[in-house]
Amino acid sequence: MISQTVAMKQLENNYSWELSECVEYYEGYKYQYASDYVFEIPEGFPTNVEFKSEYIEIKGDRVKVKRGYASDGPSGPTIDTPSFMRGAFEHDPMYQLLRMGVYPPECRIFADRGIIARAKKSGMWFPRRWWTYAGLRYFGANAASPSSVKKILRAY
Repeated sequence: MISQTVAMKQLENNYSWELSECVEYYEGYKYQYASDYVFEIPEGFPTNVEFKSEYIEIKGDRVKVKRGYASDGPSGPTIDTPSFMRGAFEHDPMYQLLRMGVYPPECRIFADRGIIARAKKSGMWFPRRWWTYAGLRYFGANAASPSSVKKILRAY
């Protein structure tokens, strides 16, 4: 077992204690995953992709979103209800993978179908699912585009 003193020295070696000039942050996030979350890649996506980043991993037909990943949850004129949350928490990393170029833009429709399939399993009412899908198809292209990567904001 590692002692607390040794653990603290290891932490100090990994982090700078130099005073920061400003705080850097991203806006637009409401939620942060409290634990790792694994789900099946929505039907239609290629399953021969292996990918690993700080917060998202892909292996076979599974996506693992790691603890600490930030999400805006359900987007648009909507209410964050239990029947929408799980689908949104699967949809957000899929759109991020599209923005990063891990998957081609043509796969966006599969991400949109995936959130609707999850919403149905979670008990979302049909008219709301239809409205959500229509909104994603009409307004979602920009959110999946590589040009929509969130900018780093600074407060001095």
